[in-house]
Amino acid sequence: MLWVSVVLACSVLALQEGRAVAGISVFPICTYSGDQEHVDVSDGVVVWRHYGEGIYTGDLGEHYTIPVVEHLSLGGNGHDFPAISGSIVVYERNAAGMGQKDIYAYDLDSNTEIAVCTAVGSIQYFPDISGDVAVWVDTRDVGGIYGKNLTDGNEFVVYQTVSGMSAANPAIDGNIVVWDADGDIYGFDLSTQSSFTVCAHSGYQMHPAVSGRTVVWQDDRDGDYAIYGYDLDSNTEFRVFLGQDDQEFPAIDGDIVVWKDEYYGIRGKVLSTGELLNIGGGSAAWYPAISGDLAAWQSHSGNWDIYGAYVPEPATLGLLALGVLSLPRKRRRPARP
Repeated sequence: MLWVSVVLACSVLALQEGRAVAGISVFPICTYSGDQEHVDVSDGVVVWRHYGEGIYTGDLGEHYTIPVVEHLSLGGNGHDFPAISGSIVVYERNAAGMGQKDIYAYDLDSNTEIAVCTAVGSIQYFPDISGDVAVWVDTRDVGGIYGKNLTDGNEFVVYQTVSGMSAANPAIDGNIVVWDADGDIYGFDLSTQSSFTVCAHSGYQMHPAVSGRTVVWQDDRDGDYAIYGYDLDSNTEFRVFLGQDDQEFPAIDGDIVVWKDEYYGIRGKVLSTGELLNIGGGSAAWYPAISGDLAAWQSHSGNWDIYGAYVPEPATLGLLALGVLSLPRKRRRPARP
């Protein structure tokens, strides 16, 4: 596989948008012609699908507002829904002439593509990855959530569909895998090989995300969708945010949750302090991801583009609000040679 470097003609100036804390600014990551969608981020490297061309990555490095973008030179519309952890990107890939989707991975350090799952006669889709373990939805047998350790090659079943409860939207962090099935949230601990229920409340729960021992999801028990969470250590459920409009598609890393607010755009919350972060983007901003202090999402203005913002660490929020501290731009991952 050949990766071709392309420097995007993005604005040097970060775009200031509505914010609750001084120092949060929104900037373009990719405004390339055509649609850029389905973004994920890990340690300063952003991945997304460029419609018609395949999977792209943007390593912000020390540029911060002008990333160096690389393109995997194959794929077209057949590559989609990328996820990244460290140097490994996983994604769906069409199986030519076979009417199915497979799961592949790409190692950014060695520039090699890896076949994760190419089971014949079935469809694999919606992958996620943490470390060297990938998970995805799989239609084999009765269907469910499958996983694979990319280091030792061991494939395993996380969850098999029972009583018509189809699984979707798997997410993984460390040993914890979560997913939604028929309006409830479920989980599996890889270290103990035990399954558990996260939320089976009345109403509809979907799109879970997990970081460490905290699970978040969108939940319509209050009417409009709100963001809820669950602490696996204390077995405590809590509400993250209830707004006047739908709150959807949460993502979490460490102490910070981000999500799509139907009216405002991308919002966030620091769980330890309760600080609400108005990141911005308006109603055109969708599907956020977060890693460390970098949030990214897709935004529609004619075409879908990728935008980002640096979210301050919890300890700096007070000083930023007073305007006496600027947000540092630190490298989170060494550049590849």
